[in-house]
Amino acid sequence: SSCTPCAAGKYSLGSNVDQCTACGAGKYVDSSGQTACKDCGVGKKQAETGKAFCDTCTGGTYQASTAATECKDCLIGRYSGAEAQDCKLCADGKHSGQRASMCSDCPKGYYGLDDGTCTTKCMPGKYSAAGAQDCTDCGAGRHQTAAGMHSCIACAAGTYSGAQASACIGCVAGRYVAATGSNAASDCIPCGAGK
Repeated sequence: SSCTPCAAGKYSLGSNVDQCTACGAGKYVDSSGQTACKDCGVGKKQAETGKAFCDTCTGGTYQASTAATECKDCLIGRYSGAEAQDCKLCADGKHSGQRASMCSDCPKGYYGLDDGTCTTKCMPGKYSAAGAQDCTDCGAGRHQTAAGMHSCIACAAGTYSGAQASACIGCVAGRYVAATGSNAASDCIPCGAGK
């Protein structure tokens, strides 16, 4: 009669043992005939007993400890690749949902703070493109009345504005400006005789 080595996923502490013992959850042994199990490394886990391998934490999850039985989800505003031991904060101008493997640009009209979220709308008189880290003032001759917008509107004929305007100002009585996008009261010129 011969001795049979313990199969992968199981171990035996000594000789003359009738039975092999399954590795516990969070542990593994990848070859036969072993006397001990190994801990799953960081970025990995094993929820079952008697296994010859550990599962890799997928993108959007992480595990900082060894011998883990589960991977943890990245929180909102953070992300990870596969086999991560921690989650990284999204860069300014980007955001993520929970369990994200990558960050996305903030939507137009919003900007990203240093917490990986894009919940703040640009105020009237400002705008932002996708992925903005901050809002941009509307330039002179342009305005924006609403919050959370991605562009500014040229002042109509007969009006003007300075920078960061939420509204355009009409020329005073007896003056006009024919062009759109005027940026100063001095653009308004006197009306001709009889007008």
